Amino acid sequence: MTNNIPWAIVTGASSGIGREMAKILAQKGMNLVIIARTSELLVTLKTDLESFGVQSCVICSDLTKVSAINDILQVLEEKDINPYVLINNAGCGLFGTFAQQNSQEISNMLTLNIQALTLLTHAIIPKIPPGGYIMNVSSIICFQATPYYAAYAASKSYVDAFSQALQYELSPNIHVSTLYPGMTDTRFFETSHQVIKPWLKSLMMKSAPFVAKKAITGMLNNKKTMTPGMINKISSNLGYYMPNWITTKLMAFLFKNR
Repeated sequence: MTNNIPWAIVTGASSGIGREMAKILAQKGMNLVIIARTSELLVTLKTDLESFGVQSCVICSDLTKVSAINDILQVLEEKDINPYVLINNAGCGLFGTFAQQNSQEISNMLTLNIQALTLLTHAIIPKIPPGGYIMNVSSIICFQATPYYAAYAASKSYVDAFSQALQYELSPNIHVSTLYPGMTDTRFFETSHQVIKPWLKSLMMKSAPFVAKKAITGMLNNKKTMTPGMINKISSNLGYYMPNWITTKLMAFLFKNR
């Protein structure tokens, strides 16, 4: 399957930001390895991607499972794919009071957001040629404690710190960037069990195509960080200008449903 066209891996590609990033990369002439749990959506995306004249490889895999990384590596080896781009987009949130959340859901979220991202990156780095790219998807709430998203926000803080360290270690051979999306019109809030306040949605919500375009453009221009949207840029810097107790109360006000 190897050819002169570079390959990109996108996890969480079945919908939302991941799906849009895969489509943009295909438009730019890259072959795609698309990874997610939902095979039907991946097959549909595969057809869309190949309409741009590129190849695509579907890997239906649950990254919360221990065997997922080895399964992905096996497919890459079988098809002789050495990716030029790795985008760690797969992730999920869990909304609510931490003490009342389901422990298995917490474990699955942390496995997906932290362990799978870390281990997949570790496995793929040796395959990326000089000049290649890694993009990790964090969140603007990684910069402050966030009540009602306590574990999720902390997991995204890990992604932020991990990415910054990799930027140093892998430079200049591999460019590492971090995407910090704010509220985005995807299935995130449906799966995290949160109902967004209408005024907050109208103020901060961005479309998945908008976020994806900013992300891919920034990555390919060797930007270290991408935070789409002016309000998101401002809110992500609140911790630099306000004491922690104020930002924590502010985040609690924004996300509390009552």
